[in-house]
Amino acid sequence: MPTKNNQNFFIPVFRLPFRPFFLAAGIFSTLIIALWGLYWSGSFILKPQGGIIWWHGHEMLFGFSGAVLVGFLLTAAKNWTGLPGMGGWPLVTLFLFWVCARASLFFHHEIALVTACIFEAVFWGYACLIYSIMIIRTKLWTNIGFSIVLIGMGSFSILSILSTISGEHLIDYLHTAVAFFILVITVIGGRIIPFFTASATKTEKVKPNPIIELMTIILCIILLAWTIIYGLAKTNQFLGTGLLFLVLMQIIRVARWPIRLSLRNPMLWSLYLGYGALIMGLALLASYHYGFINNVSAAIHTITLGTIGLMILTMMSRVSMGHTGRAIIASNLLVLAFILIFVAMLIRVFIPLFGFQQYLMLAYAVSAGLWVIAFSIWLVKFFPILTRARTDGLPG
Repeated sequence: MPTKNNQNFFIPVFRLPFRPFFLAAGIFSTLIIALWGLYWSGSFILKPQGGIIWWHGHEMLFGFSGAVLVGFLLTAAKNWTGLPGMGGWPLVTLFLFWVCARASLFFHHEIALVTACIFEAVFWGYACLIYSIMIIRTKLWTNIGFSIVLIGMGSFSILSILSTISGEHLIDYLHTAVAFFILVITVIGGRIIPFFTASATKTEKVKPNPIIELMTIILCIILLAWTIIYGLAKTNQFLGTGLLFLVLMQIIRVARWPIRLSLRNPMLWSLYLGYGALIMGLALLASYHYGFINNVSAAIHTITLGTIGLMILTMMSRVSMGHTGRAIIASNLLVLAFILIFVAMLIRVFIPLFGFQQYLMLAYAVSAGLWVIAFSIWLVKFFPILTRARTDGLPG
C-alpha cells in the first residue's frame, strides 16, 4: 500500500513506480530486441518458452509495454488522487514479481511455464489492487476503467502463456494485447496530447468534442471485443468497415488538435507522430480486412513499433524528467532516438509490405538494430536520472 514515509528513506530507484519499471523496460527491450535481431541474423541460440517468435511478441507487449503501463498508471494515480505514491518494499515486491515472470519465460520447461503464470497473475493483480484502491478511495470513477485494462492484460498474458502448451491461438492473444493498447493510447492520448501542447506553447487547451470522443472510444472497445471473440488475423469486411469508421473518427479527433504548434518541440511532435502511426496502422488493418494487402503483421507492427514504441519512448522521457524536478527538454540525442524508432517502423513495415522478399531478414535485423540504438541512447541519458534523487529535494 502507498505510505507517507517510504519515499523519504528508500533508495531513489524505488521511491515511485515509474523509476524501476521505466528503467527495467528500457534495459529489457534493448536486450530482447538485440536477441531478436540475432535470431534474424542466424546467431540466436536460446530456446525460450513458446519459441522465439511467440516469446518476442509476448515479452514486448506484456513484458516491456506492460511494465511501462503499470509504472505510468501507478505514478499517474498519485497525481490524480493526491494520495502518497507506491514506494519502498511494496514497490520492490511488485517489481520482483515482474522480473521473475520475465526470467521464467527464458526457459523452455513446464515448471518455468507454471511459475511464469503465477508471477504474471500476482504482478498484474497486485498492480490492479494498488491502483484500484487509490482510485476508489478518492472516488475518481472516470479512471476506474484502467483497472479493467490491468486485469484484462494480466488475464490474456496468462492465456497467451498457456497457449504455448497446445500451440493454438498463440498470435490471437498477442493481437488482443495490441487491441488493449489501442484503447489505452486512444484514451490517454486524447487527454495528454492536447494538454501537453497547451502547457508547452502557453495556449488554451483544445476542448474535446464529447460526441467524437465517445464514438472513438466506443469503436476502440468494439475492436477490442471483436479481437477477443474472433481475433484479428481472419479477414472480415464487416470488421474492415468498422476500422474505417475508427480511422475517420481518429482523423477528425486529431485534426482538432493544434498540430502546427508542436512542430518545433520534439517532446510534442514525437507524440503526434506516434499517434499518427496509430491511425496509419488502423488504416492498414482495414486494408488487410478488405483484401488490399495480405500482411496483417505490417498493420500490427505499425502500431506496436511506430505507436507503442515511439509514444513509450516519449512518455518515459517526459515523466522521468518531470517527476525528478528537471526541465522537459529533448536533447539532440533524444531527438535522434525518436527518429530511429520511427525509421525502424518504416523499414519493418514497408519492406515486407512492398514485397522485397530478398531483403526481408535484413529489414528485420536492421529494424531491431535501430531500436537497440534508440533505447541505448535513452538508457545512457535516463539511467542516472532514474537512480538518483530529485534535483529539487522533494520526495519521489
